[in-house]
Amino acid sequence: MSTGLEGRKLSTTYSCSKGFYGQNCNLTCNYKCDGCNNMSGSCDSGCKPGWKGDNCQQPCSYGFYGLNCTQTCNDKCDGCHNVNGYCDREPCPPGWEGSSCQQQCQENKYGLNCSKMCGNCRDLSQCHYINGSCLNGCDPGFQGEKCNMECDFGFYGNGCLQECGSFCKRSRDCHHVTGFCKNGCKHGWQGNDCFEVSKLEDSNTDWKSRFYGMLGAFCVSLILNGLLIAFFIMYIRFKQNQHSERAKKAQSQYCETKPSETAEGGYQELGDFNAIPTTYQNLEIQ
Repeated sequence: MSTGLEGRKLSTTYSCSKGFYGQNCNLTCNYKCDGCNNMSGSCDSGCKPGWKGDNCQQPCSYGFYGLNCTQTCNDKCDGCHNVNGYCDREPCPPGWEGSSCQQQCQENKYGLNCSKMCGNCRDLSQCHYINGSCLNGCDPGFQGEKCNMECDFGFYGNGCLQECGSFCKRSRDCHHVTGFCKNGCKHGWQGNDCFEVSKLEDSNTDWKSRFYGMLGAFCVSLILNGLLIAFFIMYIRFKQNQHSERAKKAQSQYCETKPSETAEGGYQELGDFNAIPTTYQNLEIQ
């Protein structure tokens, strides 16, 4: 007697949880599969991102990643992770950072891994993200392509074009940014840049000026007084000489006049003398 089961194929239909397969669903699917066949375990539902092949055993080719290996790695990467596209094989090239090397260096940094600091770029602007050059020039007091060198000795300020003062204690030795003399000023000068005449020196100069002025006035006074005295002496001598000349002249005139008077008087006396005998003769006649 036939039971009706003969010749019939026994079919058993079952479904394992995702990630498992086999008769008792106790076998684990390949982790690279996006699920697998319940019976054979083949990756008939496709591969997880980053993998390819029949059994999802092959990673994405160089330069590709993601689901079905269709996404392209960032061109800044030297290849990338086959699953997430991160640049994990080599560091990002100089000037780039981020998991996929998608971001330029920032915050005044540049170079490999953005590990170098920019120089003293003008107004703290960002330097070139790869080589660190300052694109807009340097802050006052600095020079060079990267603005990381101070001004040469004796210069300061914008473009290092201003000269330090020559009255610094050490001539032209000033701060490269401000121009202030580092060790003070030479004698007689003051101020941050030693361009002001010292007040003490001014007072000393004033005192010396007054002293020399008074000394000069005194000397001039002595000279004038000496000239006045000399003039007075010469005037007195002139008067004395003039008086002496007059006296001599008067005496000379006197001497010329006196002899004639004597001769004339002597004549008269002689005449009187001659008159005596006449009187005497007259007396005899009487």
